[in-house]
Amino acid sequence: MGNLIKYFMLNFIFILLVSQMSGCQKTSKSIDNFDDFGVDKSSPVTVSVSANISTAKTIIPKQVVEAVPILMYHSISVNPKNDLMVPPDVFAAQMKHLHETGYQTITFKDLEDWQAGKPIPKKPILLTFDDGYIDNYTTAYPILKKYNLQATFFISFNYLGDSRHISWQNIQEMYNSGLIQFGSHTNSHPDLTVISSTQRQAEIFQSKEKIEEKIGSEVIAFSYPAGVYNDLVLRDVSEARYKFGVTTKPGNARVEQGLLSLHRVRVHGYYTVEDFVKIFP
Repeated sequence: MGNLIKYFMLNFIFILLVSQMSGCQKTSKSIDNFDDFGVDKSSPVTVSVSANISTAKTIIPKQVVEAVPILMYHSISVNPKNDLMVPPDVFAAQMKHLHETGYQTITFKDLEDWQAGKPIPKKPILLTFDDGYIDNYTTAYPILKKYNLQATFFISFNYLGDSRHISWQNIQEMYNSGLIQFGSHTNSHPDLTVISSTQRQAEIFQSKEKIEEKIGSEVIAFSYPAGVYNDLVLRDVSEARYKFGVTTKPGNARVEQGLLSLHRVRVHGYYTVEDFVKIFP
């Protein structure tokens, strides 16, 4: 009788040991499923999994600037009856404010990174001037230099060098400074939607080629005269290989507007410095 009890006891112990070993194997197999987390099987599983989770928590998604203010200026001069003219002292105060509050001026070259979702300065702002008035050189440029601010001047080729507009000598000096880029505003500033297709293409294509030849650099931005355009104009601007086009539609620029039809923030001649500060705090 004693031998029989011993027999049953030994069998019970054996079955219990097998059961525990089987449970361990199942646990080990389930840990193998952490392959999806990149666990190194040559290291202790608990350490590898813990390290991987810690790394995952520190990953910071790339921040993308969704909207960029593109400011639109024309003449920097005094004429209360003309909204396109911003008084020099007001303009100087505006640029001082941007400089002191941490805005960083960018160019259309930087917008290539922006549209690709790459990082650009935290407080970007793009300054543009339409028409190439002489005061852009005599008045705006010295102020931009004082605060080391970049800008893009959109010029109409046929008017350069006359009594009201900048000359090629002015353009070369400003371009060599590294602060001023140049874009096309056509040859003669026409309404591109009403002229013939031959004239339209000449205004768009030739102006780009002439400016590039003069400054020795690619022209990637186009400004529509008076902000007027249609599908045919957009097609020609695209075929001329401009990468960006700016309009007079109000608001910050966003990629979804279309790179050839970006909005701008018009700086009105009647704005006080306080008005400007409210818009760009």
